[in-house]
Amino acid sequence: MKRFKNLLIIVGFAVATVLTVNVAFAQSLLIRIEEPETPSNLSSLKINFVTMDIENREVLVKCFKQGPLDAGFSQFGSDITTIAGGDTGFCLADSSVLTTAGEYKFYATAEAGIDTSTSQTVTVYSDYTGPGKPKDFKVEYKDSCEDKVSFKTADDGGETTKVNIYRSTSKNFEANAGTLAHTVVVGSNTSASATISRPCGDKYYYGAMALDDTGNHSDIVVQTISKTETVTITVSETEETVFGDIIQAIATEGGNLPQVTEEIESGEVAGASEDGTEGDESDEDGVEGEVEGAQNSLILGISKQGWVIILFALLLVGILLLRKKKQN
Repeated sequence: MKRFKNLLIIVGFAVATVLTVNVAFAQSLLIRIEEPETPSNLSSLKINFVTMDIENREVLVKCFKQGPLDAGFSQFGSDITTIAGGDTGFCLADSSVLTTAGEYKFYATAEAGIDTSTSQTVTVYSDYTGPGKPKDFKVEYKDSCEDKVSFKTADDGGETTKVNIYRSTSKNFEANAGTLAHTVVVGSNTSASATISRPCGDKYYYGAMALDDTGNHSDIVVQTISKTETVTITVSETEETVFGDIIQAIATEGGNLPQVTEEIESGEVAGASEDGTEGDESDEDGVEGEVEGAQNSLILGISKQGWVIILFALLLVGILLLRKKKQN
């Protein structure tokens, strides 16, 4: 009876070992995708993914999306095959996927042999349609070393949330961080003005364009110098955020921003977006935790065959111990 109990202990330990191995290998295939920056004004998004398969098999990746007009998730793009063991790649959500402004959700799956893994779901707000062009643009030169710039924003249904004013001593210049003079926070269909200081004796030429919350901009409106002459301004598409432009402008001009006095038509919506929701934090820690956990559960990457050898060795040791105890 005692010998039978000892045998049960050995068999139970062996079963537990097998179960532990199966759980470990169930997590050998992993896939994670990045958190896109949101909101996004890009008409094409590359959502990067990373796959890992400790059994060194080819991994098949599929990308899925749910848009504002979709009832559920559906696959987009072709299947993606990675090299053995895993790799990095991306799911391309272009204009055929981002068909309208709104919230999009994405995830990806990985398949290797009979094993599957599903990534986390990420969300991005996509809007790459710009606001309307400001109108009634006027520049008034004052004697007190100031220039008054006035305009009216387009009636674009709330797309406009701010207007950038650019200036230069040249009649032909580029709208970028170095020529950004001021940003007026103002809503759609609203008259506004900004009185901007300048070095006495210098003459500046002006232009302006509207922006929305996602960084899309309108066509630029320029100053009319005379009946036959206007200012020529080209737009630098490297500009994405107003706050980044202001910081860069400070560095470019030695920290001396012009003094500004604003006037905005009362009774209209004028102010920054009230949506104070912060973007989701990066999930990189989660990626590292899962990968590290999978590696640790395998105990230095021992294969299934290795675990079988270890299991038989344990059984053999148990049998020998029983025989020795019987002889004693």
